[in-house]
Amino acid sequence: MDIHEHHQDGIWIVQISGQVDSTTAPLLGEKLDAVIDQGHAQLVLDLSDVPYISSAGLRVLSIALKKVRAPDKGGDVCLARLSPTVQHAFRISGFNQVFTIYDSVSEAIAALDAAREIDLS
Repeated sequence: MDIHEHHQDGIWIVQISGQVDSTTAPLLGEKLDAVIDQGHAQLVLDLSDVPYISSAGLRVLSIALKKVRAPDKGGDVCLARLSPTVQHAFRISGFNQVFTIYDSVSEAIAALDAAREIDLS
């Protein structure tokens, strides 16, 4: 699994490549924790290169979501570009009701920008 990150207008984009399973999920969890601990609470996870995600991977993502949505952070995690297999995993687990999922990274960024503008009003 490879993880690359960059930011755009205060939103951190984390691109994940490879399977997210019980072996790799802890590494992803550490990376997301580090990003969040640096004060970044607006995250877009690009999962376009993730062919498979296990329950361990789903758990890591839900922990990150809980952390950024804490009252002192006021953030969110949006998911983008899920493969059909990963979309299926989110549907059968019910996580598609927990996470906001977008077809593109740009749509996810726009949604986070819009939410941030509403919070500033």
